[in-house]
Amino acid sequence: MEKEEPQSVIFAGEEANSYFERNGFKRGFLPDFVVSRFPKEDFSHFDIAEFGIGAGQNLMMLKNFANRCHGYDVSEKGVKSFSKTFSSHPERELFHAQEVNLCEPFTTPVLYDLIIYGFFAYYVTDSELSEVKKNLLQALKPGGYLFVYDFLARESVHYPDKRNPKLNVYKRNLSFWLNHFSEFDLIDFRLFDNDKIHSNRHRESHAAIDMQLPSDDMNWNFGALFTLRS
Repeated sequence: MEKEEPQSVIFAGEEANSYFERNGFKRGFLPDFVVSRFPKEDFSHFDIAEFGIGAGQNLMMLKNFANRCHGYDVSEKGVKSFSKTFSSHPERELFHAQEVNLCEPFTTPVLYDLIIYGFFAYYVTDSELSEVKKNLLQALKPGGYLFVYDFLARESVHYPDKRNPKLNVYKRNLSFWLNHFSEFDLIDFRLFDNDKIHSNRHRESHAAIDMQLPSDDMNWNFGALFTLRS
């Protein structure tokens, strides 16, 4: 019997560039929210990596506040787009773009103070997500931070992707994430409405909760900040 291809390999071969073309240039509020979680003086010294970068627009915004900004993504077009964008930046040596399958081993040129899971995990199986975590742990400084942004559901579910039935979409509950990151402490958590993924960046403050969250958990996103226990 022929061995079934891992989902990440199918995604890389059939969907990664199409996903980038559909979504890559849409900047949501993620970088604004991340910056709001830290004292700006401390954040200015951070070396940051994002796993799943789109066109790198989050990293370009974060560079206004941080030190190094590196991006890792399986989409060739996404990595090329980010590389082209930062090539004319006056501090281009502080950027780095690398085409990788996040679910397979890869190395990073530096260790990071903060790694962002940039809205990719819902296309990753549980077993492959464990492989991503191995890369995370090798790339994060002791006591470093992890920010995860993804779908959230009351109960973990998965179902076929409407665009490619070879792939499943995964929406996990908070218990899953707390168990998955057992080496970390959760220090900040927020629930979001997916329909406001773009309009939320115009909020004057990210301190206030959204009092109009939908009751349908299929439309929930979350942002969770963890710190790696020393």
